[in-house]
Amino acid sequence: MSASKSFIKNAVGILIVVAICFVAVTIYKKGNASINSSISDYDEIVSQFDNAKLKNYDNSTASGSQIVDLLKNLKEEDGVTIIVSNGYTVQKSESAQEYTYEGIYEKGATILQDIIDKTNNKRYINPNASFTSTVVYDENREISAIVFVQK
Repeated sequence: MSASKSFIKNAVGILIVVAICFVAVTIYKKGNASINSSISDYDEIVSQFDNAKLKNYDNSTASGSQIVDLLKNLKEEDGVTIIVSNGYTVQKSESAQEYTYEGIYEKGATILQDIIDKTNNKRYINPNASFTSTVVYDENREISAIVFVQK
């Protein structure tokens, strides 16, 4: 009789452990799905705030110093290209010189030095000049570029 009681106790114990493991796995799966959903929502909210900061440049006027500040703070992973037409003309051409800046955050010092160097007609951005700005969107309505043209 003692052996059968011991067997029943062990069987009940094993069933309880299996039930606890099943409940734990079920709770983990539900929690994991909820956490992944929350992370996805958070990433979407953050990207909307980043876009909102850059949307201020859509069809507006910016000073050269604002453009330089934007270039200093814009990171390569933001995926935004800045195109500046500084008003200088290229030899044998009537169109204004345009220069494209992508991800200068890491390369920083030399490019920023060129931006403030008045003798560099291609990259110089006059901090007191006014620029009209336009935001360019890609097919996903994400900001892909901002174009600044000196007035």
